Amino acid sequence: MTNSIAKISDQSEAQLSRVLKHLQETASVVSAQMRSSNMAFYKHLAELYLWWHAASSVPGYLDAEYKKVGKRRAKPVQHGINFSPLFRLTWGYNNGLTDDKCRRWSIVLNKLHDLYQTEAQYRTESVTKFQLYIHNKGGVEGFINDGKSSSSSADDEDVSDEEFDAKQPVEPARVTTDEMLAQLFEQAKTFYGALHSQPIIDLDATIPVTADGMSTVLVRKVGDQYQLIGASSDEAFVKPVAMQTYLNDYSALPWSMQALMETVSTQCLPSNLQSFYSALEDSSSSTHDGEEGGKQLKSVRRLLYVHSSGEFILSPIRAVSGVVTVAKPSRPILENPDKDVCLSTRSRRLLEKKLISGRNFNLFSPSNAEFIPQYTTPNLASHVLRLQDRFDVGEFLHLDFWPFYKSMAAAQRQVTVDESKPRNNGWYASLSLAWLRKFSLEFTTPWLATHGTHIKRAHQQIIQVTFDTKELRVDFVYRDEQFEASVGVALPASSASGPATKVLVRSKDFVVAMQSIADLGITSKIELHVNTDAVVISYTTSAAGYQVYVPTCTTSGVRSSRCFKLYTPNEASEFEDYNDQAEGDFDPE
Repeated sequence: MTNSIAKISDQSEAQLSRVLKHLQETASVVSAQMRSSNMAFYKHLAELYLWWHAASSVPGYLDAEYKKVGKRRAKPVQHGINFSPLFRLTWGYNNGLTDDKCRRWSIVLNKLHDLYQTEAQYRTESVTKFQLYIHNKGGVEGFINDGKSSSSSADDEDVSDEEFDAKQPVEPARVTTDEMLAQLFEQAKTFYGALHSQPIIDLDATIPVTADGMSTVLVRKVGDQYQLIGASSDEAFVKPVAMQTYLNDYSALPWSMQALMETVSTQCLPSNLQSFYSALEDSSSSTHDGEEGGKQLKSVRRLLYVHSSGEFILSPIRAVSGVVTVAKPSRPILENPDKDVCLSTRSRRLLEKKLISGRNFNLFSPSNAEFIPQYTTPNLASHVLRLQDRFDVGEFLHLDFWPFYKSMAAAQRQVTVDESKPRNNGWYASLSLAWLRKFSLEFTTPWLATHGTHIKRAHQQIIQVTFDTKELRVDFVYRDEQFEASVGVALPASSASGPATKVLVRSKDFVVAMQSIADLGITSKIELHVNTDAVVISYTTSAAGYQVYVPTCTTSGVRSSRCFKLYTPNEASEFEDYNDQAEGDFDPE
């Protein structure tokens, strides 16, 4: 990468754009690593400045790139060139970048610019020399406290953002709403037109369809059946339904994304509960730096790839129990994996908050549709995948996976399934996706929309589920040692067997899992195994086979741990500057 930076001064815009993509990827990896590896960040700043220096010599290139991501024109600053647009271009809006960071880093780049312009020694081996220069200055703080700009007030302008923006010409949208909708509809037609699944609904009527074979149908529920009211082939009705269905259809995702998204979705809060995310995180018994009385750490969920089994496991660390999702992709999605790796917590939260709960994940396309590529720089991330909004070039994010280096503190152990514990000695059912979606319509969807908004309150934190051969009954609103509300959903005849089993579960565990699984494009029967320790949900999609373990609990919410054990990730080679990417958590605004 350093050599590429050094050689681009006389190259084409295509070469500049190729290096820019690499810098954007590097920014994502560096942002995840900054807490422990300042030297990698200093190198990134040096490479970024040199790219800017080369790009600024190409007329109109930088302005064109800035317009793709800029929400406003850059204001003049007293410390020289305002490099904020450069940081927004490379870091995007999903890596924790703030206006204050832009200002502080801009001061550093102005100093590098001065050195490059005035001192010939910095024009050779520039990256290494700039990296050491920043380090010797004491990092970014050394520039801020160098008598040039001790506070943000030194760069405050006389006019407000609103006043400044009002003076600037408004940039037209790159893609109009009509164009975006037209493209989405074409993508939906292409995807659904290629499906070869067998018809599952037999309508005793002639249905008008579009030239692409689509129709909008209006039905009325009558008992357990549906009465056809009417149908329309008018594209004004067909298009919105087709596009909305496509945007949140997991089976329409590229291979490199589908299993990953499906796994994370099983424990993802719906959009109306995302604001409760921090409050609903479980606390652990661990404290920061292990100090007595120190800040209590959260029991963070981690998505782990286990190399020995080829499985992905989503489960908590710093815990002995919790929801565990085990996914076995039908073919590899990581390029040439050779060790245990985990998805950074920041990336998982971005997937949950921006894509999955928002129900618009098919707006994003991956840099590689077949697999998640290896990251080319050694001793950093292992794999990185870029997700780009198809209609907003300034909206992108990166999914970064990390090994567990030997020189780090002992890798946090993670809850996983204890296969030695039998699960086939309790209640069992084999159910269809149609039944699970019925359960969603009759219980989980209305519960999440109403009772779920009070999920932080004690009386909404546990529910009781009774599994028998005729129905699945859920009791909720627990006050004074009894449940005040109940919903029963009938089971298909002969679908269940075994003794009736009544268990308590955490509402945020069971309801979220059942609702999320009902949204997937499941291609198999859904098997439920229930005993006094766990509810186990097994199913298959076109991307992977899954098992979701929801532990039972006591009336005080203490989860059973008898189905689980702790797994310690295998360590990779030595690396001096590294921290466990799941150590903290990250909630993007």
